[in-house]
Amino acid sequence: MNEKQIQKLCLTGTDVYLKFLEENKRAVDRINVLIKEQFPSPHVSMFRLILAKQLFDRDNISIELKPPGKIYGPDHFSVEEYDADTKTLIIEVLKSDLNLRRSAAANIAVISDLRFLVKNVRKWYATNGLKIQHPVMPAIAARRLTAAKYSNCEEALDSFQKQAVITSVTNPLAYIWGPPGTGKTRHVLTHAVTTLLRRHKKIAIFAPTNLALDQAMEAVIIAARSEEIRGDESFLRLGVPSTKFAKLFPSACEIQSLNKRMTDLKRQIEIYEAVLNHRRGATILKSVDLLKFEIDGLQNQLRERQNIYEELGTKRGNLISRAAHRFKGKRKGQETSLELLETQINARLEKVKRLHTESQKLDILLAQIDFTNIDKVEGEIIILEKKINRYMASRGALAKEYANRSSDDIEKVRQNLVDQISTLESQTVKERLKSASVIGMTLDYFIGHFVDTRIKADHIFVDEAGYAPLVKVLTLCRGEIPLTLIGDHMQLGPVCQMDTNNIRTEADKSACVWMSSALHVGDVLISQRQGPLIARLLSQNEPKPKSIIWAKLKTTYRFGQNLADILSKNVYRKNELLSAENQGLQDIKVHCIDAPPFSNPKLNRQNIAEVEQIEKLLNTCTFDSDKDESYAILTPYKDQVALLSKRLIVPQQQGRIMTIHRSQGREWDTVILSIVDGRLREPWFTNTTNAKSGGMYVMNTAISRARKHLIIVCDLNHWLKQDSKQLISELLRSKDIIFHTF
Repeated sequence: MNEKQIQKLCLTGTDVYLKFLEENKRAVDRINVLIKEQFPSPHVSMFRLILAKQLFDRDNISIELKPPGKIYGPDHFSVEEYDADTKTLIIEVLKSDLNLRRSAAANIAVISDLRFLVKNVRKWYATNGLKIQHPVMPAIAARRLTAAKYSNCEEALDSFQKQAVITSVTNPLAYIWGPPGTGKTRHVLTHAVTTLLRRHKKIAIFAPTNLALDQAMEAVIIAARSEEIRGDESFLRLGVPSTKFAKLFPSACEIQSLNKRMTDLKRQIEIYEAVLNHRRGATILKSVDLLKFEIDGLQNQLRERQNIYEELGTKRGNLISRAAHRFKGKRKGQETSLELLETQINARLEKVKRLHTESQKLDILLAQIDFTNIDKVEGEIIILEKKINRYMASRGALAKEYANRSSDDIEKVRQNLVDQISTLESQTVKERLKSASVIGMTLDYFIGHFVDTRIKADHIFVDEAGYAPLVKVLTLCRGEIPLTLIGDHMQLGPVCQMDTNNIRTEADKSACVWMSSALHVGDVLISQRQGPLIARLLSQNEPKPKSIIWAKLKTTYRFGQNLADILSKNVYRKNELLSAENQGLQDIKVHCIDAPPFSNPKLNRQNIAEVEQIEKLLNTCTFDSDKDESYAILTPYKDQVALLSKRLIVPQQQGRIMTIHRSQGREWDTVILSIVDGRLREPWFTNTTNAKSGGMYVMNTAISRARKHLIIVCDLNHWLKQDSKQLISELLRSKDIIFHTF
């Protein structure tokens, strides 16, 4: 296929996928609301929402209420503020049918629309699709790299890892395949990068998620430090890193020194200023109350003066026909009162004009006040008062989060941020891109920010490539830059809301570029015809050997030989695993908790017995809750996630409960795996012989998330009766299994 055909396939596939997402309302991130408070205000309907996690994009959100099970778009509310530090979202309700006042926090969710990421892909291909080329490795460079000593720590690599490094740096398009614990990132990627750095090559590292990118960049930076090849300033991690990564490698983070960081700093400054302005607003409102009192008094005096004038005018008319001496005394008394009143009015007017408040606008109004415009000024003060009340309502919820901090303290922090911006303004992304030896970013960041700019690199690496969509990695095939993919196609593939069951027409099949992983990039580049290519992508999970140079890692440093044999038999049939247990390996321990079902659940894929056993486990065992990577509770089904989240509030709030699909790319010391399926429910994702459900990839991914302990909670008797082709059954029959009862 030529460049035009590849562009057409990717554009058509993206259009099909985007249409599917829009018609089925998919590709949204649902974020639970932990706390909801209505800010007391007679002027506006303002709410403070504390979210379970940070928003990806505050500009593309909706709000869901259950009940009534309805989603309300941005025409129903406006986002007043969002504080990422405290995960506080302030919104004003614009339409009364969005009834947040009567909805409990547990029944509210903020939905972030992620379809703009798909639209970014379309824009990239529309602009650059005709520039896609097959990666090229100059022959002389390959010979030099093959002959070069590629690492000062060469003795730390096993034979498979050594060959993988050589394959990576000497081929234009390579795939490093390795099961869990074989050293794909920590050894092969790091040694390949340091080898190229010694040859003064510029490297670009990509990953499908921020977490995977942080792990890859961390490994490479540490390796470069240990071999004294480059300082941290030679590394540039574009986008938003984790808090941990930013603390470990601040000089490598764009967020610390470039445009994104300045944007975030400015937004946080705005929040601090809003808090300070809220406090000033309270003072202004007191001034407004005083002004209204003085102006009301002034208005009363003016009316009193008018009444005297009118009365005097009437009496002067009556003097023509009456005896002057009868009214002379009384008129003189009124004129004396009038003089006194005039003095009081002028004094009060001057007092009002001389008043100074915290509001410049209010001070300007007061300086202009006179007898001719007093009504107008009073009206504008009332309008200003309403605006201040509205401002106070919207910022009051934010200010509440900082109630225990003094204004001086907040001002110091604000000024510190201003100083940081001044320091950063002299730097630009372009300057850092020129000077950095290693650049890292997610695929989405690249596609969104490098539409009109080419990435300048001598070699590109994609970690966790099996999890990356084909359509996204093809964007890296520009400029004939050598490309190395690192991953494991025997785990879950890319997250794609559309699958083969949703294909209705021939045109729908082009969405395979989203369903297939990046490992098929070579298939696309060497294919002659589109029809056979699409058929192969829809039917195979494994890339075609002729399209890409493979290197296989077989020694696992995570599993003992017994567990390695089980995985070899049930998963890695073409890549028999060898355990490094004879090298002092502390292999993963597999545990089992029996949870026979005792009743039918309300929803199809739920198991209350397993939830109760997990609850007992958490009450009995101590996990380090302060450490994000301490433990996680995984399950194949969303229904079970909902049930677990309802019963286990703290783990749910900490983000420890998720589907196996959402766990891809992450690891924990302990993984608690709720199987769900058993005698009451026919296995689906847990059935590792079911090609349609991809059960083998799902279960292998779950096992691969554990670093030290895997705790399987299941209907033990049911799974022990299954044949040897079931991965779960084989694990439970392992001689090393540890059983627990509660």
